[in-house]
Amino acid sequence: MSTAPPPLVNRTFLLCLAGVTLSSADQALFSFAIPGIIEEFDVGLGKISLLLTASFAFATLVIIPIGLLADAVGRRWLFAGLLAVSSLCVGGQALAPDFTTLAILRILSFGIAAGLYPLANTLVIEAAPGRARGLLSGFLQIGYPLGFFIGSLIALPLIESRGWRGIFLPAFLFVPLAFAIGGALKETALERIRQAVKQGERSFAAPLRYLMQNGYRRTALLCLGGSFAVSLAIGSFTYFIPTYLADAHGADLGSATRITGISYAIGAIGYIAAAIVGEYLLGRRNTLVLWTWLGALTLAFAVWIAAEPVVLIAALGITVMFLFGTEAVRMPLIGESFPTTIRATATSLSGSLGVTTGWLSAPLIVAVSVPHMGWEATYGIVACLPLLVAGGLFALLPRYAPITPEAREHAAVSPPPPS
Repeated sequence: MSTAPPPLVNRTFLLCLAGVTLSSADQALFSFAIPGIIEEFDVGLGKISLLLTASFAFATLVIIPIGLLADAVGRRWLFAGLLAVSSLCVGGQALAPDFTTLAILRILSFGIAAGLYPLANTLVIEAAPGRARGLLSGFLQIGYPLGFFIGSLIALPLIESRGWRGIFLPAFLFVPLAFAIGGALKETALERIRQAVKQGERSFAAPLRYLMQNGYRRTALLCLGGSFAVSLAIGSFTYFIPTYLADAHGADLGSATRITGISYAIGAIGYIAAAIVGEYLLGRRNTLVLWTWLGALTLAFAVWIAAEPVVLIAALGITVMFLFGTEAVRMPLIGESFPTTIRATATSLSGSLGVTTGWLSAPLIVAVSVPHMGWEATYGIVACLPLLVAGGLFALLPRYAPITPEAREHAAVSPPPPS
């Protein structure tokens, strides 16, 4: 018997990967435009940092309503609509007459784009069979770095020919692509939504009430706490790698950029490795715990022990590998822990909300801590310790065993409330 995923799964995965990649490319464009924005509007880096923080704050506010809406009306066209509106806001930044308008468009585009990730994860999990679900959902996370890579390819020639405003213009082309993706996707929860409506059990807030009043509450809160802790650590670390290298190791900007790039190249392996180990060897929960704790240990080694450039690069790369690898098992694990009727809401609350709040908090805490404690103590408290806590929280999650295709297929449809 063939073990290849059926055509629907391949199509759903590829379409969701395309959507996530386009969204990430959209958001990457802003980072390349920052120098030009600062120069034209005469704003300091402080205002840019505040704008980035406000973007995460808005994303935090809209994540759960988007999940509730997806469980109420379906995933397919909501996914396409969010991608289209987000791309429209990104393209609009090219036409912004002042910094306030630019800031509003940036905040809207980022917050709306954040809602795409739990929807894409939900679509892939619901369309995939048990034997391929973990791998496909894990590989879906590669869309984030892939989008940033594509964004760099788009930005470099345009910034030379058209300036920073030209960087955002290609986003307008993504709007019709978004609706093409929506037209090609298949709604994975339509039948269950129709049944719920007939039975009078469907309302906008019903999934959230069900999530908090039944046996899923403990799992949801553990996933939320773990997602926040690991995202706080990742944000604290990855935001500031070049700055850390310059301050703590005396690296110049070119060297810091090169070391950071090599570290990310090594780290990309973490997505694939974690997905494979989680699917075939240890299970997703155990892999998530192991990757999180190993990330804490390698980060401590990189900060406190590594000194030689080769050792430092290897240590940073392996740290990024473990930290990024957690995403390849965290989101599939969260998605499989809840039934279809509340999956989008649960993924938004337990996964994406923890990510946005963690990344929102990271730059603020690091900026306050480093001047008083230095980089070593700051990373110990703001990164290593949260990773240890996150691993402990994830270890308390139920582990569906034995991990067989049949058991996982049942769990994905309607896993029993954890006792």
